[in-house]
Amino acid sequence: MSPQWLFYELPAVRSYALSQKEPTEERYEALLQRSWDLTNRLYEALHMNWEEPAKGEEPRGFWEHQQFDVLRMDDSRRGFVVHKEALEMQAASYLSSHEECRCDNFDWIFLDALVFSELEAFAHHASGEFNPALQYARGSKVRYRLLVWMFRLLPFLAPVGLPVVAYFLLKSVYTVAAICVMAYWVFDLVYRAYTGPGRWRAKRAAIKAIRHLSGIYAVLGQLTISTRHLRQLLDSGTADGVALPEAVYAIVDRSIARCQTALFPQIV
Repeated sequence: MSPQWLFYELPAVRSYALSQKEPTEERYEALLQRSWDLTNRLYEALHMNWEEPAKGEEPRGFWEHQQFDVLRMDDSRRGFVVHKEALEMQAASYLSSHEECRCDNFDWIFLDALVFSELEAFAHHASGEFNPALQYARGSKVRYRLLVWMFRLLPFLAPVGLPVVAYFLLKSVYTVAAICVMAYWVFDLVYRAYTGPGRWRAKRAAIKAIRHLSGIYAVLGQLTISTRHLRQLLDSGTADGVALPEAVYAIVDRSIARCQTALFPQIV
């Protein structure tokens, strides 16, 4: 029996059943079955490799607040492998037809997992565009730092190195080759001048978005989470173009609508 269901879902279902005007044993059993099914489906969405995990990739626990590390993105050895689409589907089901299953712990699990998945997905996309060192570091911090410095120096090599190469080619009477090198040098300078401002703005926007997502995720790691503060962070991110799954906003709004000023993920 899942401790997550026993300690959080079962009390929530019992409380919901007692709040009904005419609770029956059959109705109570049906509610328990629905909550049990939801718990299992959520677990499968958080651990998509749960049936046949490779060695070292076994699921560890139901879910806990994660430490975001750009060097370990998509690393299945962390004890979880989230199926993003399945998670969003279960969040929609939780919101639309599982009123009896609502509890702070499940609200938090959905929020934490959805925001973390979005943070990793966006960081992974941004690294492919602006941080190629991550693609070759293979999880090594030392290799990553060396590659970062190497990729920072590369943009300065062409503007300085190509004229030097052209000079020695011309000196060695390789005139055509020298002209080709200088032509490429001019093209490279024009291309950098044309695309540079756009790439700089896109990189700055990506960094800003990651900071927004990291800030939201940091709040979800607290023992007491202010729903209004969380909503303000979500609104601030939306104003800057940060898009999260609609389920995130819906869960927070539902808590606020219940006059609930805070979430307490670890309290039964």
